[in-house]
Amino acid sequence: MFNALLENLTNIGWAMLDLSCVHTWQTSPFFPCGITSKSGRKTSTAKKLIASGLKILVFVVGLTLLCTAITALPIFANEVGWAIPDEYTDIFADLVIIGAVLLVSCKYIKEAFTKFVAILNTGSVENVENVSEPEEPTPERSRSASWPEMEGTKMSNSKLVNYTRISPNKNSPRNHAIDTITIHCVVGQCSVETLGNVFAPTSRQASSNYGIGYDGKIGMYVEEKDRSWCSSSASNDNRAITIEVASDTKHPYAVNEKAFAALLDLVTDICKRNGIKRLVWSTNKKDRMNHLNGCNMTVHRDYANKACPGDYLYNRHGEIAAEVNRRLGASAERPAENKPATGEVIHTVKAGETLSKIAQKYGTTYQKIAAYNRIANANLIRVGQKIKIPADTQAAQSFKKGDKVKVLKAVTYTGKAFKTYYDKYDVIEAAGDRVVIGIGKTVTAAVNAANLKKA
Repeated sequence: MFNALLENLTNIGWAMLDLSCVHTWQTSPFFPCGITSKSGRKTSTAKKLIASGLKILVFVVGLTLLCTAITALPIFANEVGWAIPDEYTDIFADLVIIGAVLLVSCKYIKEAFTKFVAILNTGSVENVENVSEPEEPTPERSRSASWPEMEGTKMSNSKLVNYTRISPNKNSPRNHAIDTITIHCVVGQCSVETLGNVFAPTSRQASSNYGIGYDGKIGMYVEEKDRSWCSSSASNDNRAITIEVASDTKHPYAVNEKAFAALLDLVTDICKRNGIKRLVWSTNKKDRMNHLNGCNMTVHRDYANKACPGDYLYNRHGEIAAEVNRRLGASAERPAENKPATGEVIHTVKAGETLSKIAQKYGTTYQKIAAYNRIANANLIRVGQKIKIPADTQAAQSFKKGDKVKVLKAVTYTGKAFKTYYDKYDVIEAAGDRVVIGIGKTVTAAVNAANLKKA
């Protein structure tokens, strides 16, 4: 019996060695489905490793006692007159060991399968841009001066949400009032359900408040009252609503029209419910990171070595701010539809209209309208869409330093194209038809006066 017991204990040892190897492989940085933080460190904490070690220890002790009891079974059987061959006990013990190891292994198999599905859906595990390393959650946290504004107030969530799957990866509650919007790109044209699956495992240690799928549907993964783990910055995530948007997997990580339209709707709704009167975007990193000059739009790339939110969304932040601000104060800023053709007109698309028909109505070409509105596909417009009609001729205007102007055509005085990020610019210098514009004292470009109009 002693030899049989020793043999079974040896088998248990080998089984535990196998399990330990699998566990170490699964939690190591070299495991292909393992998630590391943005800083490259393991996201597993010391507490988790200790807990895992204790679980393995309990499992080993329990299995050892069980196999010892099975091995000693013939002794007790002889006492009551039963005859059980020793080889049967060996078989029983081996089956118990194999069964227990397989049972525990199912946990790792399930985790690997879940991560494999995520890889198939997003292109690669590292495609989701928002993997960040949150600080260790603590029950008592220092609260900012803005926090009292939230006390006693029940925070709401967006009613635009089509799908909800709350992630365990969060801090509850957030320690700062909501005053910032942070937009991310997923780097994958995935659905809100797929994004929910990505944020579901605790091993992922990442999440966002909202996500927007390729079809324009909106998902919620962390309630607004709680802080998501999204931007590689605890201070930013505590004050921001974070939004992941489905995008292409390659530069410039473009977002389709459905997702972009849903993004505008969602950001507008967030601003209205949280008392954000106006969105302010800045191309100055210092302004964004320190919330200077009213800036309340931040980006992931400021806090980590990432391309997020990708150039497509980054370059449209000014446009996003302008459109959301128009919606927040639409009654005061919406131009009349019947404005003379010498000025910009906003046309609302009606059923049966095409870009060509709209162009004919205003005496221009659909190519001009498409370029002016950055419409990639002239055949894809929707009922209710607001389209800006460019002026075919613009009355000559004189500008002076300090004037506020709008850019009609983003072309420099020497004929080179430039990107606009703001709805209005300051005139820094004016000499004849050459006008230097910018924000404050920061120069954006020198522009021909014919391509500007007073705001």
